[in-house]
Amino acid sequence: MLTMYARFRKTTKHTCAYNTHNNNLSTSIMGSIIVNNATGSTITVFVSKYSNSGGDDSWFNVPANSRESWSRNGWELVAFKNSNDTTRAGVYVPVESTVTFHSFSNISVA
Repeated sequence: MLTMYARFRKTTKHTCAYNTHNNNLSTSIMGSIIVNNATGSTITVFVSKYSNSGGDDSWFNVPANSRESWSRNGWELVAFKNSNDTTRAGVYVPVESTVTFHSFSNISVA
């Protein structure tokens, strides 16, 4: 998995459209948290911004069978909710994690 992730980072622009409001870039190199939607439906995702005050911690939709990246420096909460906000689930993960959502009872971290 690490080799595949390293290859992904080299070939993909490493910025997140959800964090374009970050005008306070520090001199440290920022990592990322990747959310992979492994379902056939759009999911709603929140990634906290404890380690990147310039990041955006709003809820965002991630389309079916796709992945998005959030720029962060440390541990963050990654949460999911259903469309009518009656079910939520989440995980607390370190930077450079890939969180894969299969269902509310099946969220994996690599």
